[in-house]
Amino acid sequence: MSLMKHLIYFLFLHLVIASPQINLYLTDRINENTNDIAQQHDCLYFDLSEDQSSHEIIPYCISESTSKWPIVTASFHALFTFAELSRRNITSEQLHKWSATIDISEHYQIYLDQLSIGSVQSEMGKEIFYNCTSLAFGPQCQYQLELYNSDLTLNEFIRSHYRQYGNVPEPLTCYTHLQCNRGSIPICLDWSEICDGKVDCTDGVDEKDCWPLISNKCKDDEYRCDNGQCIHPRFVNTGDSFECLDRSDQYASLSQNWLSSEYHAPTLKNEDVVCSWRERYMNNFIHPFTSSCRYQRNERIKQAMFFDGLDATISHDCLLAFQCHSKIPIYKYPVCSNFCQNEKCIEILKNTCPDIFYYPTVPIAFGHVYFAYTNEYAMNWKGMGQIPPEYICYNEQLCDGFYSNVTLVSFKGTTCRCPEDFPITAYFNEIDWHSSYIQLVYSQLAHCNQMVHSSSICDSSIMYQCKNSSKCIPNSYVGDGIRDCDYEDDEEQSTID
Repeated sequence: MSLMKHLIYFLFLHLVIASPQINLYLTDRINENTNDIAQQHDCLYFDLSEDQSSHEIIPYCISESTSKWPIVTASFHALFTFAELSRRNITSEQLHKWSATIDISEHYQIYLDQLSIGSVQSEMGKEIFYNCTSLAFGPQCQYQLELYNSDLTLNEFIRSHYRQYGNVPEPLTCYTHLQCNRGSIPICLDWSEICDGKVDCTDGVDEKDCWPLISNKCKDDEYRCDNGQCIHPRFVNTGDSFECLDRSDQYASLSQNWLSSEYHAPTLKNEDVVCSWRERYMNNFIHPFTSSCRYQRNERIKQAMFFDGLDATISHDCLLAFQCHSKIPIYKYPVCSNFCQNEKCIEILKNTCPDIFYYPTVPIAFGHVYFAYTNEYAMNWKGMGQIPPEYICYNEQLCDGFYSNVTLVSFKGTTCRCPEDFPITAYFNEIDWHSSYIQLVYSQLAHCNQMVHSSSICDSSIMYQCKNSSKCIPNSYVGDGIRDCDYEDDEEQSTID
């Protein structure tokens, strides 16, 4: 008997010394007769508040029925009934430290309480605690975390995982309930790009019927997010946790280059929020091609625009020669090192390219703004850096407020002007082509991002009516450094609360 007692204590001591503490929640059996995926169970909780000013507790749960996975009990996991545990004077706190599930710990404490007053039911004493060996956990020791380091706590392990894999390229999420045609860009629509104030689909379906949201009014005792969402004022500027999907309740966090912030925690701050394409850092747009907070999406869209966009009127050789010769946007293309030797690219441009063409072949902004080049202009480029666009082309029906006494070029249904013919200031930097022209288009030609809205919406107190125009914009757009009105009067006004 003494030997058995010491053996049991040795088994429990092994748990304390060698095993991490991992406690599952919601392990009591769910209703197997329902298909409700909301019945999540066997949950791990990640507590973010231990080292940040956040109050988030994030669950990792299983939603599938446990009957799908037959569990074979391993012989090396010791089993103890509640009656055996109580005879060894084991407490519920000890079970909790030994990675018992929360339900088992609570059941055992109820058993001890009833035992102390002599009213325990005999069936409770037969309930089983599985004494899992190192790294195994769960009601029947059926789980184990892959690559888990037993020296780490669960929270430390989760953070370590996100540090290692947080920025690893991953498949992009797709919103499948809207059929979005991005032209020749093979990138699906993300949920964050719906009603973000910028047309991404060629037919504008992603911005259809969005103005009732942006013009939504909140109650007097509510805080209105810039996107029209209403929240309780107590959640405003409380730390890094966002209640507004557009993160406008935490302005202190928006003053930083938020996209480059840490990805080593699975926070709502990093995942279930929108990073508007309008956001800028040090006067530069952080990610103008998307409102997703995933940096990879902006880069994938840019990659698709410049390298995957197709145009039946332009040959692949022409586009490749232009990319290599003009050095945009990534001229250190592996194939370019030999492709343009001995002015081979000039010869290909001359023989294969049309007299004028768009590059990229898809709109650079707002669904209709393009950069265009004549073949002659491209062949004559001798600069060491990236070639600036010769023309900026747009749908004349969607833009206004430009100089009229200049020479215009019509191409594929768009009106094209030289950059210097716009009422904008261009400081072209050959080294940073993106900042020089893409940034310029998004900041100073944002009024070409035309939206359809009614007079009843424009009459709202939370909307600003542009001068000499039927267009109106949210008050939050006024004075933000982005020209939304045709005649730039929104940037001549002070910020409107």
